[in-house]
Amino acid sequence: MHTIATIHTPFHIDLQWWASHGRNLGRFLAEIVGAEDDSRATNTAVDFIHPRTAEVRQIDPLWARVLTERAYQPDYITPSTPLTNALLRALVENVNEPMTAVEMHRRLNRSNPETLLRVLKTARIEYGIVPAENVARQ
Repeated sequence: MHTIATIHTPFHIDLQWWASHGRNLGRFLAEIVGAEDDSRATNTAVDFIHPRTAEVRQIDPLWARVLTERAYQPDYITPSTPLTNALLRALVENVNEPMTAVEMHRRLNRSNPETLLRVLKTARIEYGIVPAENVARQ
């Protein structure tokens, strides 16, 4: 059963959505790092140490490049970044840990949580951003 999303509902990137809709998240990540054809790309996951939690995770090498080379740069998300793209980038930066509209508002410093929630509700169409049902929150 689905619940009605509020500004406190966590959202995440549904990775299966990308595959089932013929979309390529890798291409989006490659655009972020400016790699048209990444010769370093492999299918082997790499260890990534989360900077906030120190948790070690296995992630896609291209995703790791985004996190280590671009995510914490001032131009990663700018005021001119389209809002749906900025929301996706925030989730990429957060290693796809679910975020609420309130948390995204704090990260983006744009608009307000209510407006971000409206955008998040329609972001599935373009980026597969969906409520993270049954996700434990800390």
